[in-house]
Amino acid sequence: MHLLIRRKAGLRWLALLFIGSCFACLFWPGQVSAATGTIADDAQVLNTAAIRQYTDPFSYTVDIFTTTIFKGSNSDFDASVKGLTSNTTGTGSGTYCDPTQQVGCELFSTQTVPGSTYPGGFNIPSTSFLVRNGDADQSVEIGVDVSTRHLAIYAGSGVTIPQSHYNNAIQVFAATMQRTHDNYTQATVDALNALQSASDRFWNGVRAGLPWIVLAVLIVGSLIVSLVMRANGLGGSSRSYGWRNSNTWSSGGNSGGNGNSGGGGGGGASGNF
Repeated sequence: MHLLIRRKAGLRWLALLFIGSCFACLFWPGQVSAATGTIADDAQVLNTAAIRQYTDPFSYTVDIFTTTIFKGSNSDFDASVKGLTSNTTGTGSGTYCDPTQQVGCELFSTQTVPGSTYPGGFNIPSTSFLVRNGDADQSVEIGVDVSTRHLAIYAGSGVTIPQSHYNNAIQVFAATMQRTHDNYTQATVDALNALQSASDRFWNGVRAGLPWIVLAVLIVGSLIVSLVMRANGLGGSSRSYGWRNSNTWSSGGNSGGNGNSGGGGGGGASGNF
């Protein structure tokens, strides 16, 4: 009899745990939404609204910059774009970000540390410096130098896009530019699609519909739990339960993981088009 009572209590706790977990999943965000990225089309070659439809669903913040005034070699341009994924200060004179030397000046703002006065007349003047806004580790930076026809794509250390996707994005951008006779918007869209595989886009859609999926699981699961409880004599009003056959409950654990090996992030590529 004690065994039956313990089984009844265990099933009740199992049902409550299942329902509580479903409600927690329903209101717990499956994935933190990425911040809206910056698209600074200084070269005026992009349809910004069209491109945002492809950057906003990314799991990471995607910033895109076009320029015609950058001074320096292609390697300097690459270094400037890559610097946006980790640097905290911009390149320029004082608190001024120089767009001829630094890609993505729109990401920087000026911060001032107030000065201090110490006994004896010793003064420390206030200091102003440039600080990169946003989470650089979770960003994908795309720079397009229109004048030299050069493209650079780099990502922060928290971005886990495979390196092959960056290489492919550079090739796809160049191919689309040739095929469309310099349609920068379409080339950028194709490059963004190359960065995200079809499976990535599928799972992003799944995450977007996660609340409805969990709600369906909650309803179906509640029905299943109710049937299980009734089958074990917990849902009826019968006063006589009797002894059942010697079925024993095993507590087999679920050791499944999320499949994420935790590999290092970052990466990038560049090339001419």
